[in-house]
Amino acid sequence: NEIPFSRFFDWEYSYEHLADFISLHPTYFSILVLISIYMVIFQSNYKSTAYKVVNGILLGFLFVFLILLGSKIAVLILFVFSNVALIIYIRRRRKLSLLIGYISLNLLMVTVALKTHVIYWRFRMAYETLKNTLNGSELSDYRFLHWKCATKAVLQKPIFGWGTGDSLDPLNECYKDMKMNELVDYNAHNQFLETWLKIGLPGLLITSLCLVYPLYITIRNRHYLFTSVFSTYVLIAFTESIFSVQKGIALHCLITSIYLGHICSSQKQMKGASI
Repeated sequence: NEIPFSRFFDWEYSYEHLADFISLHPTYFSILVLISIYMVIFQSNYKSTAYKVVNGILLGFLFVFLILLGSKIAVLILFVFSNVALIIYIRRRRKLSLLIGYISLNLLMVTVALKTHVIYWRFRMAYETLKNTLNGSELSDYRFLHWKCATKAVLQKPIFGWGTGDSLDPLNECYKDMKMNELVDYNAHNQFLETWLKIGLPGLLITSLCLVYPLYITIRNRHYLFTSVFSTYVLIAFTESIFSVQKGIALHCLITSIYLGHICSSQKQMKGASI
């Protein structure tokens, strides 16, 4: 009764409210939604009108769901990826109608995002924080503070790190020095910094290979569906410690195993056929 009806669906049913019922952080939920979007787009091989209509409805639903989840990095990834794909498609077809549709689609995406309160305020706060930082003001965004403290801790023990059991100690000490006690026991919110902080340069190298090598294979084999999936993981690793929770490890390992297993199976079939 205290919330205007115009804000009911995009405020009370958004961000953590939308993800808590399956105990997922909005960012991890957004990874699943992004993968679903990629699958609908890249697996659309059928030409029937009914199939295209169903795909259009699915994409519309998934887009709105992603906006309501309110993950800034996921929304930016979708916006950038969709623009790159559309530009490539328009350059190949060279039709004025496609260009008009491209501009209209971008205007629609931006309008829907800005009219959704959770997205508007999250991006507004990020913009204000960036502006204050560039003007020389103190950092206020929590994620920037996580990165600042993690970087400070890494520089103290850059080779072998602090260990998995003691890595929170230098972070908590830094948070308390900045009088930000509400950040105590929070991780680095960056998988590369998190790994470097815990197990040093060897761990950073292994983690980087786990993230980058599958992406390299997909690019080399021109498997654009999985290129989108693995590049999403790499980008989100810069803003979240995705391997610090079991759900992040399980999802990445599952997708990587499926993809690399498919590659190995295909290579064996090709060798068998040549023999």
